[in-house]
Amino acid sequence: MKLPKKISPCPILEAVIELRFKSKVPSVAIFGILYNKLKDRYKSYEELPILELPRSVLETDSKLRFQPHYRFLNGDFIIQLGPQMISISVRENYPGWTAFLSEINCIVSLLDELNIIERVNRLGIRYIDFFAEIDIFNNINLELTLNKEPLKSISKYVRTEFIKDDFKILLQITDNSEIKSKESNVTKGSLIDYDLSIESNIVDFFKVYNDMLNKAHQTLKEHFFSVLIKQDFLKTLNPEY
Repeated sequence: MKLPKKISPCPILEAVIELRFKSKVPSVAIFGILYNKLKDRYKSYEELPILELPRSVLETDSKLRFQPHYRFLNGDFIIQLGPQMISISVRENYPGWTAFLSEINCIVSLLDELNIIERVNRLGIRYIDFFAEIDIFNNINLELTLNKEPLKSISKYVRTEFIKDDFKILLQITDNSEIKSKESNVTKGSLIDYDLSIESNIVDFFKVYNDMLNKAHQTLKEHFFSVLIKQDFLKTLNPEY
């Protein structure tokens, strides 16, 4: 099946690439090392509320291990940084995969140059799509039944995990979501949330990550367009090939 290059309006609320790693340097040093390299490109940064917790809690609570401590801003791009993670994301104004990957390459090349990562334990790619005023369950190839009858409910939420190729995929779908605009206007609709990941010690990460990311992106795209959504629905999304 030929896949669209884009659909419009673009439904992507957020796209995120995340690395979880073991560092070669003390956790308290990571921010300073990266800040010196990022400050010209990402001119704005902020400390996140998690830093209000005692350091002893941050270092011992496993639930906080991969939470970000700092956020760097550069136009539409956002970097979030923690002692064992870094993510690069773009929200709302998604520029397309080529431009997003170019920014990712810039940041990953910087990490390679700094030589502060001993190993990468997880590489994840996540896309969150929002469809305004649409019950997405009427438009996807997923049937929910109860006692052999179509399930009728005022709201639905599905969470499933499966393996495809080399990736673990977490897929979450709901028809009861809201987003708020900068003007505080609320829009109701449906969310489709894909989170693809490889969770293992990734050998030669800096040599293979680009191929891995392109494969992950292609896997997600194929699943969304050729498996998940109905083709009649796709036609309503103004696909460009």
